[in-house]
Amino acid sequence: MTNVSPKSPPPNKGRFGSLSFRARLIIGNISVAFLAVAALSYYVYYHAQTENAYLSGQLDISVQQRAKDQLSTISTEQANALDNFFASAKKDIVNLGATTEKLLSQETVLGSGTYWNAAQQLYRLPNGNWDNPRSDAGSVFMPANVELNDPLTQELNTVKQLDFVAPTLLKSNPDAIAVYFGGVPSETIYYPNVDLASLVPPDFDITKRPWFVKAAPAQNPSRATVWSDPYLDAAQNGLVITGSVPVFDPAGNFRGAAAMDFQLNRITTLVSSIKVGDTGYAFLVDKDQRLIAMPPAAYADLGIAPKSVPLGESLDPSKAPASIPAEFWAVLTKMNSGQSGLESIEINEVKRFVVYHSIPEVGYNLIIIVPAEEMLTDSIAAKEQIAQSFRSTLLLSGFLVVVILLISLIAALTLGNRLVRPLGALTKTAEEIAGGNLEAEAEVRGQDEISVLATAFNAMTARLRNTLQGLEQR
Repeated sequence: MTNVSPKSPPPNKGRFGSLSFRARLIIGNISVAFLAVAALSYYVYYHAQTENAYLSGQLDISVQQRAKDQLSTISTEQANALDNFFASAKKDIVNLGATTEKLLSQETVLGSGTYWNAAQQLYRLPNGNWDNPRSDAGSVFMPANVELNDPLTQELNTVKQLDFVAPTLLKSNPDAIAVYFGGVPSETIYYPNVDLASLVPPDFDITKRPWFVKAAPAQNPSRATVWSDPYLDAAQNGLVITGSVPVFDPAGNFRGAAAMDFQLNRITTLVSSIKVGDTGYAFLVDKDQRLIAMPPAAYADLGIAPKSVPLGESLDPSKAPASIPAEFWAVLTKMNSGQSGLESIEINEVKRFVVYHSIPEVGYNLIIIVPAEEMLTDSIAAKEQIAQSFRSTLLLSGFLVVVILLISLIAALTLGNRLVRPLGALTKTAEEIAGGNLEAEAEVRGQDEISVLATAFNAMTARLRNTLQGLEQR
C-alpha cells in the first residue's frame, strides 16, 4: 500500500491571515472594545464640549447683565449726588429770589432809606458810572447812562436790605462765590463787596447778561430757576455756573433777577474721584458737550490734549484723534435728549462699556467709561474654572479609556488562552496520530464545541484503529 502524504493547505498571503488564531482572536476582541470605547469617548467629549460652551455662554450673559446693572447703579448714584449739588444750589437761589420779592413787597417802608440811603451813599466816578463805599457789605454799581431818580433810589434802598441775608448765604454754601441782584433799571447789587465799579466798564449793563436774559419773562414765562452755560471765572475761581430767578413785585411787575455764582471745583473733584474697575473713569459734559469735569485719565485714554479741549470748551471730533470711533460721538449726541443708557463700543481696540446718565437739574450728563474686561473678571475666572474642569474631565476620561483598553487586553488574552489551549492540545493529539500513534486520545473537558470536536476526533481515531486492526487480522 502506498503511503500518501497529506497536502499542506496553501499559505494565506494576507497579513491578518498569517497570524495565529489566538492572535486574531485577541485582535478582534481588542478592536471591538476599542471601537466601543472610542464611540463612547467621542460622545462624552462632544457632550462635555457642548455643555461647556452652553455654560460659558450663559455665564457670559449673566455676568454681562450683572456688570451692566452694576454700572447703571453706580452711574445713577453718582448722577444723583451731582444732581443734589445743583438742587441744593437751586434751593438757595429760590430763597434769595423769594427774600428779594418779600423786601420789594415792603418797598414803601424799606425804601425810605433808614438803613441805607442810595442818595447819600452812591457817587459818580470820573468816568461817569456809579459806585459805593468799600465799607458796605455789598458793591452797588450803575452804568454811566443811568440817573439816580426817586423810584430807583427807593428800589436800591429796599434791595440793599439783602445785606442781612447775602453774607449768610455765602457763608453757608462754600461753593457759592457771589450773590447779586440785577434790576430792570440796570443797577447791580453784588456780594461780597469787590468794588464792582473798578472791575467792569462804565457802560456795563446787567440786563444784557445771559443769566439775566434767560431769567426774564420773555424767555422764562414759567418763572423757573435757570442756569447759565459754564464759564471760566476771571477771578481764578475755575469753572463757574450762574443760577438766576426772576423777581416780581406784588403787582406782578418784573423788577429784575436774583442770582448766585457757584464754582464747580467740588463737582470736578467728585467726578474725578469716580473709579470703576481698575482703569475706569468718568467725565461730565453739558447739553452742548462742553466739558465740565474730565480727569487726566480720561484725557489720556481718549488721546485728547487738555490744552486743546480745556474745561468749558466743547468736545467734538475735530479736537479728538481719529481713533475715537463714530459710536462714541453718537453716544454724546444721544445724551442731548436727556436719555440714560449703556453702550458697548471699542475705543483704541479695547472693548469698553460706556454708561451715561442725565443730571436733570442743569441738563448735564455724566459719562462713565470702563474696559469691559475689568467688569467681567468674575466671568473670566469662572470660565477658566469651567475650562479647567473640562480639561480634568478629559484627562480622567483618557485615563479611564487606557484602563478599559488594558482590561480588555488582559481579558482578551485570558479568553484567547482559554479558547486556544484546548485547540492546541487537540492539534498535538492530531500530530501524534499523524505520526502513527493511534492510541493517542484528545482530552475532553466540558460540553462546549471544542469538547464535541475532541469527542468526535477520538471516535474517528477509534474507528481508524479498529479498521487497521481488522485489516491486520485478515
